[in-house]
Amino acid sequence: MIAISDSVNLFRLTSKAYKCYCLGTGGNSDLDFETARRKLTRNIMLAKPEQINDHRIKYHYGNLKIFVDTRCNMIYRVKNTYQKPDSWGKNSKKQKKINKKLGIPMEVS
Repeated sequence: MIAISDSVNLFRLTSKAYKCYCLGTGGNSDLDFETARRKLTRNIMLAKPEQINDHRIKYHYGNLKIFVDTRCNMIYRVKNTYQKPDSWGKNSKKQKKINKKLGIPMEVS
């Protein structure tokens, strides 16, 4: 998991992953690119990582799967499985802290 430090490097985001995130998740259809990028970075910071191969990681954030190419720090795929795993539990306190650090407005978090 990525630690919360004074400065957080945002993940890069492909336009395809951006569209999938906005259209495939509830309440995100009107998000601008930069806010989506910040929210996905936050979700990765709260997610459970699964190494796919040497340079790709799949992050499990509830029913959302976020795929990252670590060679270029790029989110290249976002998939909503529409099934919340039994073991999922969001850390709301940590989420609020990250929202503040990344400048994510409360109304879109």
